[in-house]
Amino acid sequence: MRAARWAERRRHSMDRPGTSEASWRGWPALREFPAVHLAGITSAVVIAAHPGDAVLSVGGTISMLAASGARVRMVSASTGDVADSGKRGTPWEWWGEVRHALQMLGADGVEIVQLRDSDGHGGGGGEPQAETLTRLCAGFDLCLAPWEGDRNPATEPV
Repeated sequence: MRAARWAERRRHSMDRPGTSEASWRGWPALREFPAVHLAGITSAVVIAAHPGDAVLSVGGTISMLAASGARVRMVSASTGDVADSGKRGTPWEWWGEVRHALQMLGADGVEIVQLRDSDGHGGGGGEPQAETLTRLCAGFDLCLAPWEGDRNPATEPV
């Protein structure tokens, strides 16, 4: 009983209602964004700092690319467990959630590449991360990566 009261006082923000779809659709600035056309894109690489970031940031784009038959590679710079030490679950469970999300998006054929393991060691055979990313993006039509002005320190290496 005591633990339940403690948990109720510390509800995670994801447990609370968010912005409704109607509010997002009614937002005037939404009409100012340019339309994204993916016609002719046959392959894309999505680079993110943590496993779920790619799905959260460009999940709709991943879904559209997969539906068009494009080859999609998702590169995660880490397992996410060092930066997200307060997160519930294990890296194994997080990857399961990512795979489930991709399946729900109709993109379960996405190739997943993990660049770094949980302790921060590179997975690129000893080469610098920039060279690894360059190699992983070679031959693809499109590369989606975090905005360089993003203030999140986790995205800085990517």
